[in-house]
Amino acid sequence: MEQGRQLTSQENELSSDEQGRSKLKKELLFVNMFATNLFACMSFGLIGPLFPAEAKAKGVSYTIQGWIFGIYALAAIINSLVIGKIMPYIGVRYTYIVGVLFVR
Repeated sequence: MEQGRQLTSQENELSSDEQGRSKLKKELLFVNMFATNLFACMSFGLIGPLFPAEAKAKGVSYTIQGWIFGIYALAAIINSLVIGKIMPYIGVRYTYIVGVLFVR
């Protein structure tokens, strides 16, 4: 086969179809990641207004409630730093999938 030959019109159509599919896959991946992140954040956002009333009904003081929220934020910071350092070694896709499954 000759190097540097021109692509025929049929080969051009195939490559443009492949480009279209690739772009669609990237857009679907973006929408999926956006929705996953949105719903994960929404689930944590619901804890703020609902948790204090439930905790108070069970006899948990406001101080302990504050510690619970503070420790959660501290754990999120520490985990993000650790996972950020090891992500290049274990893979971005694997890290994302495990993270989504772990949050559920």
